[in-house]
Amino acid sequence: MGNSSELRRLFQKNLEDLYGVFETGYRDYELSSLIELTVVQEQWLFIPANAICAKWHPYFNKKNYTHRFLLTQYNSTNTSGSVIDFIPEYNGEHSYEEIEAAYLSSNSRECFTLSKPTQAPGFYLTENQVKSVYLRLTNQHTQSHGINGLVRFQNDLLEAEQIGKEILNHWWGDLLFVINARESFLEFMWFLNRNTESPYYSLIQPSLLDIIERIINEWVIFRNSIMKLRISERAVDHQQLAEKIGQIIQLESFFAKELKACFAIT
Repeated sequence: MGNSSELRRLFQKNLEDLYGVFETGYRDYELSSLIELTVVQEQWLFIPANAICAKWHPYFNKKNYTHRFLLTQYNSTNTSGSVIDFIPEYNGEHSYEEIEAAYLSSNSRECFTLSKPTQAPGFYLTENQVKSVYLRLTNQHTQSHGINGLVRFQNDLLEAEQIGKEILNHWWGDLLFVINARESFLEFMWFLNRNTESPYYSLIQPSLLDIIERIINEWVIFRNSIMKLRISERAVDHQQLAEKIGQIIQLESFFAKELKACFAIT
C-alpha cells in the first residue's frame, strides 16, 4: 500500500514548494485549549471529523465519512466559531459543542495549522506536482507504490492461506494515512479549481473531483471492514478483502486516466 509517512512528507513538501506554506501539527489536544492556542491567535485550524457527527454536513446522522474541516474564527463570548468545509463546500457559524462533537467523532486527534502563503503557484510548478502524482500511480518500474502496489497487495491476499488478526492492526493504522493522502489531494484539487489566482481556475472537470471522492469513500469502507474483522470472532475472509481491493484498483486506474486527460499529461 506504500509508505504512509512518505505520502505525508510529499504532501507537506508540495505545500512548501507551491505556496511557501508550512504546517504546524498538534496531536491529542483538548479542542478548547487548541482553539485558544491557534484560532484565537488568528490562525486557521484544520480539524479531523466524521461527517456523521458534523451538523453542517449532508452526511450528518446518515453516513460515516472521515475528512477535515477548517475553523477560521472563534467568539469566546458566545462560544461559537466559523466553520469552512470543502467536501462539499460550506461556510457557516456553529456552537463549540457542535464543533467539538464533530472532532471527537473522528478516529484521529491530529490537527494542524498552515502559515500564510508567501507565493502564488506558477503554472509550470503546479503542472509538475500533478504529473508526479500521476507517475507515482502508474509507475511500471516499482511494485511497492501506486496501482502496481495495490495489485501486489491483492495478489498477496489471494495467495494467503490465512491472515492473522495481528496484521489487521497494522493495516488499520496504515490505511488512515492512505485515506488522508487522498483527502489532501482532493482538497488541493478543489483549491486549484476555485482559487482565482490558480493556473487551473475553473478548468478541473467535476468528474475528476467526483472520482477522487468515490475512491476516498471506498477506502473508508475498506478500513471500516478491517475494524469489524479485528473485533469479530470470525476468521478473516481474505478472498473477500481481495475483491474489495480489486474494486478500488479499478477506481484508482480510472482516476489515473481522468487525471492524465484533465491535465494533458504526456
